[in-house]
Amino acid sequence: MAGTWMASGVNPTFGGTWDSFKAVHTSGTVGCCCSCSGNQWQYCSSATGHPSQSISFELKKGSSYLFEQSAWYALPVGCTSASGRSPNDSSARNEPIYCTPNAPVSVQTSDTLIATWQEPSHSTSTGDNCGTATLDLYGIQHPLNTWVKLGSNMYMYGNQNSEARYPEAVGVYSQFKAVWRSGFVACNWNYNANGWQSCEAGNYYSFELKMNGGYLFEQSSWWVLPSRCTVSGGATGDIICTPASPVTIRNSDTLQTTWQEPSHFVSTGDNHRTLVLDLWGYRTATL
Repeated sequence: MAGTWMASGVNPTFGGTWDSFKAVHTSGTVGCCCSCSGNQWQYCSSATGHPSQSISFELKKGSSYLFEQSAWYALPVGCTSASGRSPNDSSARNEPIYCTPNAPVSVQTSDTLIATWQEPSHSTSTGDNCGTATLDLYGIQHPLNTWVKLGSNMYMYGNQNSEARYPEAVGVYSQFKAVWRSGFVACNWNYNANGWQSCEAGNYYSFELKMNGGYLFEQSSWWVLPSRCTVSGGATGDIICTPASPVTIRNSDTLQTTWQEPSHFVSTGDNHRTLVLDLWGYRTATL
C-alpha cells in the first residue's frame, strides 16, 4: 500500500474459495501528510477531526473492489480491526484487519489482488501523501456445522457500551458462544476479580449480545444471564446462548457485546474496568 499510488498487485500463492480475508500489517505506514510517520496501517493527523487510530485499507481483485472505503478514515463495510479500533487500545492501529464479503469469493493463482486505500485508489488528495505499508494477506474458509469465530478481542466496558463490529464470518447460526479472554466488568470499585463480572462475592455473570442495535440476548438484571444463555466452568466459563430461531448474519450487520447496566444506562457512575472476549457462532448454513 502506498501513500500516493496504487500498486499493480500480486498473484496469490494459493487459489480457493474464501469466506473472509485477513490483512496483517508487517511494516511501514501510509500518511495523509509527509510530516506524519509511524509503524501502523495509516498515519493521518488527528487534527482533521477524525480519530487518531483511523485505519485505511481496501482490497481489489483485478479492477473490481472486494472491499472499498467510503472515506480515508473509515474501513469498508464488512471490515474491522482485531480489536474493533477500541479507544482504549492504541495497538489497534497496526492490528490485523478482518474483511468478510457477503458471499464467498473465488480466487485463482492467475488473479491479481491489489491492496490499497481510498485516496490513491480514487485519485483524491494525494499531493501531500507519503509512505508505504507492507502486509500479508490471508484467505479464510469457515466450515459448516461447527463453531466459527465471529469477533476477535471484543469488549465489554464497565461504564459504557462497546463498539459495534462487523462479523468475521457470515452465514446462518444456531448458537453463539462468548469465550472469556481477560479482565472483568465491575459495579463498583470494591471488587477486582477476573471473570465475567465482579460486582459481588461469588460467581455472577453479565453478558448481552446485540445485532444492528437490537438485542439478540438481553439481561433482565445485572446479575442474571439472559434466559437463553448458560455458563459452565466457574467465573470465566464459556457462555453459550441459543436463539429462539437461527440467526442470519451478513457482512453489513454489526455485532456488539455489552451487559445490562451500560446498555440500559443504569447505575454506571461507580462502574469500571474492561473485559475482553472472543465471540463464536455455530454455523449451519451459508448465505
